[in-house]
Amino acid sequence: MTNLEFSTTVKRAFSILALLAFILTACRGGGTSASPPTAAPANSSPSLPAEQTAAPSPNRSDTAVPAGVSPIPDAAYGEANGVRYVQIPATECANLTATPILVNDWLVYPMHEHSMGCDNHGPYQYTLFGYNLQDGQLYALYTGSNGEAPLLYSPEQNTVYWNVVFGGTTLLFDPQTLEMRQKMSVGMTSDSGGAVLDGLYYFGSINAPGSTCQEPINPNCGALFAIDSGGNIAHQLTTDDGFRAWIGTSVTTDGDYLYFGSAAQTIGEKSGDETAYLYGCSVIKTDRELNVLASFDPGDLACYKQPFQGANMDSVSGEVVPDGTGLWVQYVRPNDVDMKSVLYRLDLNLQEQCRVEFDFEPQTQSVGFYTAPTVDRDGNAYVAAAVPDAQNTRRGQLLRVTPECQTTLLAEAPGSFAHASPTLADDQYVLFATDGKL
Repeated sequence: MTNLEFSTTVKRAFSILALLAFILTACRGGGTSASPPTAAPANSSPSLPAEQTAAPSPNRSDTAVPAGVSPIPDAAYGEANGVRYVQIPATECANLTATPILVNDWLVYPMHEHSMGCDNHGPYQYTLFGYNLQDGQLYALYTGSNGEAPLLYSPEQNTVYWNVVFGGTTLLFDPQTLEMRQKMSVGMTSDSGGAVLDGLYYFGSINAPGSTCQEPINPNCGALFAIDSGGNIAHQLTTDDGFRAWIGTSVTTDGDYLYFGSAAQTIGEKSGDETAYLYGCSVIKTDRELNVLASFDPGDLACYKQPFQGANMDSVSGEVVPDGTGLWVQYVRPNDVDMKSVLYRLDLNLQEQCRVEFDFEPQTQSVGFYTAPTVDRDGNAYVAAAVPDAQNTRRGQLLRVTPECQTTLLAEAPGSFAHASPTLADDQYVLFATDGKL
């Protein structure tokens, strides 16, 4: 797919392409990304054409633009090989990780920047963006927060939910006016997306190793919550209930139950002591009241601390993907001394049915933190992974995996990461993003 038109019906594919264009142009302005984003890694700086165009002339009679919301003043608009893009000022701190979502005539997505070890922040560090499909302009819909995960629009609840890593925990917006109508906080932030089931919004919180969570122990770190449309907590599962695990994956549901993927279960010092099981580095199934019904913890108990420096524990990536008859689960890193990263096929009771193993090289985690399989109508999963080559560097791969875990290699990108979720378009095409290429 080479052409991108804003009237396309392939909304998810369009979202990936629109975000890719944004990331590439942000990179051109000097930004790089050391962390793996959802739509396309931004750690390269591909050249873009010098051709740029002025912002399209707005037609306010046909465009519902909220009062008080103005276009980004220093946005530049252009086209590269049939793909329209928007370029805004950004710095090396830029770490855009959330795929845009469609809210009526808007593509909505948040800015995110690295906070640790990065001081040169850009002018839109705390901005929620909206690209208007009617007038073709980029707007700042809200300032004061940023986030790593996609927002969620629930027409049934008439609410747009945004989990943030700064400026609260969850912000609730009106989908017609795009005005924030509620900000709620559980005393900790969230870096993953949520899900709506029976009128409640479910999400999890981070469990960082710093003092905010650990000195003293904050029971709402690494916890699960359900809130109503007014932002009131209806159910919760916290350290006080024997649960403490960083919910680094977006919540999913099959319409009956909820599925969570977790990372570190740090409580106090992050020592790697995993003698107690607090649901770290696991898949968790709950009912609507957040009672744990089952968990899946492959390899060593809870989290496996790997023998190298850096972010070195196994964790579930992206989201747990239900497909009607089972679940697909991909791990970022190995979960035991065999040092293989693994894609698991589970049944709905979290029992392993089969697996696909990938070779692992310590300098290259196998998948991005935000990466998840995509499933077609026949139940085949499309999976991205980065594996070492003969020189022990890396190559990005795209595979099709049957429900029996039979694999077919569809594409390969030598020397590249493959840290983005594959995207299925019309059940015919698979968009595969590596670091700088689509």
